[in-house]
Amino acid sequence: MIYEKMAKITAELSGVPKSGWNPTQKFAFRSVDDTVAAVHAALVKHEVVCLPEVLSVERSAYTTSKGSEMHVASVLVSYTFAASDGSMVTTTMAGESADSGDKATSKALSMAFKYALFQTFTIPTGDADPDSETIEEVVGMIPQAKAKLQLVAALDGDAEAAKVAWNGHEGPISKTDLEAMIATARGDSK
Repeated sequence: MIYEKMAKITAELSGVPKSGWNPTQKFAFRSVDDTVAAVHAALVKHEVVCLPEVLSVERSAYTTSKGSEMHVASVLVSYTFAASDGSMVTTTMAGESADSGDKATSKALSMAFKYALFQTFTIPTGDADPDSETIEEVVGMIPQAKAKLQLVAALDGDAEAAKVAWNGHEGPISKTDLEAMIATARGDSK
């Protein structure tokens, strides 16, 4: 019964928008609350419960270049999805986070749950494939992913305006070209 129910849940899920904004690091993200909200109604409708079990927690700390102490947590969590007939499916997900206060573990648990839901129910993200870019930086060039984030930030989080301004550019971009792109986009949007 659980496989049939999970297939029905998956069929009802179409995606989760990046409605959260991190003003410090200037990037859009999908919140755990938005992700859970997207899945919750389908779980309830099809009478499937999720039972988490923390398998391990590892903690460490480091000092940032500004002298602040950051607490790091890495968790491994098992999630069992169960139906009323007793059938169940278990999946395991890792989560990591860093926090300057006492929230590293809770953030790591949130990350593990969010990604367990995305992967278990194959929720589409529309994000670029990690293999589509290289982490090597071309000297004097800004990697595409970083440049896109800077463009969105410069346009006050307006991802649609940034997409229009980016206009299909591929690969790394020079700082001068990115600044020109931002200036043009700001002129177009005002």
